[in-house]
Amino acid sequence: MKTVYYGPHYGITPASGVECSAQLQVFFDSVKENAQVVLAPGDYYLENRIVLNELRNVTVSGYGARFIAHFDQTDPYTFHACFDIQNCENINLEGFLLTTDNPANTAGRVFSINREKLEMDILLDDGFTLTGKERIFAVDSFDEGASGPNWHVFFADDGGQKGRGYRYKRIGERMIRMFCWPSTGVQILDLTPGERLCMRHSLYPENQMTFQNCSNVLLQDITVESSPGESCAIYPRCRDFTFKRFAIRLPAGSKRIYASNADGIHITGLGGKLVVEDCIFENLGDDAMNVHTTGGVVTGVEGDVLHCTLGDRLGKVGLPLEPDWARGGDEVAVYQGGTFVKKGSLRVVSYEVGRIEFADATCNVLPGDMIANMAFCPDTVVRRCRIHGTRARGILFQTNKVLLENCTFSDISHQAVQITSDMTRWSEMCPCEEVVIRNNVFHHNGLSCKNSRSAGIAVGIGHGGDCYDYTESNGVHGNITITENCFYGLKDAAVFADRVCGITISDNKFARCCTKTEGRAEDYCGAVILFNCEQAQVENNQYMEEADSRIIRR
Repeated sequence: MKTVYYGPHYGITPASGVECSAQLQVFFDSVKENAQVVLAPGDYYLENRIVLNELRNVTVSGYGARFIAHFDQTDPYTFHACFDIQNCENINLEGFLLTTDNPANTAGRVFSINREKLEMDILLDDGFTLTGKERIFAVDSFDEGASGPNWHVFFADDGGQKGRGYRYKRIGERMIRMFCWPSTGVQILDLTPGERLCMRHSLYPENQMTFQNCSNVLLQDITVESSPGESCAIYPRCRDFTFKRFAIRLPAGSKRIYASNADGIHITGLGGKLVVEDCIFENLGDDAMNVHTTGGVVTGVEGDVLHCTLGDRLGKVGLPLEPDWARGGDEVAVYQGGTFVKKGSLRVVSYEVGRIEFADATCNVLPGDMIANMAFCPDTVVRRCRIHGTRARGILFQTNKVLLENCTFSDISHQAVQITSDMTRWSEMCPCEEVVIRNNVFHHNGLSCKNSRSAGIAVGIGHGGDCYDYTESNGVHGNITITENCFYGLKDAAVFADRVCGITISDNKFARCCTKTEGRAEDYCGAVILFNCEQAQVENNQYMEEADSRIIRR
């Protein structure tokens, strides 16, 4: 029988405008295992994160509770999020809402552009104001017909994400003048007066929810309405997570553009199973979901010891892997450097940052090889979800086994679904070896054609969608089935696959796919594009309403 901790009995009551993070922390520190925590409805204002540590068999229920974290637009990296969950087992979080007291982004329209001076005047939407002290780190443009982002315009490049951001000044009650940095300012030439813009006051500060070393976690009936960073991040040594009715979306009537400035759910260290059911991901500044493990590069081998670093991370080579990247007993997959072809695996005996002692190697590990910890490649099920209006991809799968079914993808800037591994930019792995994508709807995706070979499903290496950096690769991904889906209103191809051994595309419906062919090479004009694929079957598909029925093979 669980012990019930009812918040008001412990003096935990919501109070409008009253900061209560210290009080809540003392309360949660008192919770023992086998407990039911019930919070009263109302607003809880937080200056600091709430840490849940070493809880066992605990349910935290907050139906009607709103956690409002303080966000300073002038100093966004002081944001301390709502929840940091560590070393917990068998916990349920349910029923509450997460937001911020100040918006994490501001909306406006291009008023005028001075192309010679690289200056742009922006008229802020009604209800927004800027003093000139707030940070602006990124500006995105929008396709108003689709109510979604069509192309990420530019990041500030003045010293990185923790730098000053874009220079601007207030020149009227709702008017600002932005002075664009030379390396990015040229991109404003693509904009026109009247075009809608989103200005993000942060990129990757702390997330609203962070998990580390947790297992058997259920998150249900939780809504995120504002997050300066990722809405939910899962870090190494976590295992077995379920999301049910988890929603990231703007509140009704909101004039903001993004509910989350970065990813919805970002997973970089999860083992076991991941289940995402009946969830909503709307209006995000990056991917709705990204499931991957962190990739490493072997820098040297001495007997049964290999030395390793993080792969290329935005041009920074040699950064260390995480302290929890591996433990004794973990299986590490080894891929040939430059090709991404799997060579074999090894068993970890012990791990220190930058050093792995191994045994039971099934291949000859060499400097330059890439490695991935298979303990962090969850079997993934995503079903009955709605993904709408994301700035980047819908879902990025970089894990072994995937089932995606009965979902809807609409108004997404790049690919709706991308199956890949990337070691040229983000150090994200692994290749996918068993994927089923069935009975989904893909509508009006690929709003930006600058970063897509497919507006629907893209399979390849590298986050650009194809394998341009791995020309000698073969069979990187395998056993992929795409069936009984509906693709319509796509600027690019419905399905693009490169370096796949075993792919079946059957019983799908295609309508108005690959509608933007001007300036494209013939190799990229077709509903289905297959490059360097083996054992590929394309059969029993229907092509309707001007769908390009060409199947491109190369």
